[in-house]
Amino acid sequence: VTAVTASGTTFPDGSTGGSGNFSTTLTERVRLQGTVSITTGTGRTESSSFALDYDPVHTLESSLGLLAGNYQRFDRPTATLNINSAGVRFGQDPVSGCVLNGQASLLDSRFSVYRMTWTYSSCGGASAVLNGVPITALAAYDNSDTPPGIAVFGNGRSGGNVLALTLLFNKT
Repeated sequence: VTAVTASGTTFPDGSTGGSGNFSTTLTERVRLQGTVSITTGTGRTESSSFALDYDPVHTLESSLGLLAGNYQRFDRPTATLNINSAGVRFGQDPVSGCVLNGQASLLDSRFSVYRMTWTYSSCGGASAVLNGVPITALAAYDNSDTPPGIAVFGNGRSGGNVLALTLLFNKT
């Protein structure tokens, strides 16, 4: 696997890239766990492990009408997202200047997992690399909590780099 740090960040040794191994073990409907080991550009090895326990939230029913509404980003409440009942997405982040336009669609109405696509524009500063990049994502909607929320896991390509995004939103 090839690793590249997020724009403006580095590994602890100051390098911005490396290569290594990524391995996982999946126990269906129980856990996904794995390890990643990256040797950075300076030869230092960075290793980490993870474990994700199964959450049956994805088995909740889904519909674009259920998903429709206004959202705030969990870690930055001024960043907002609107999804209408046809799945049209519009969002803004006044900190980065980013505007996003896109679409949400159902994968299977028996499961609370959605396909989302969008493109960023008007991003400034370090976020300017996102301008014009098409993003494809999976999103899980959880209305079993108060407030309901969306977890979005997406990626896109800018130049030769893969951008990975994890965004959490609360319904307002």
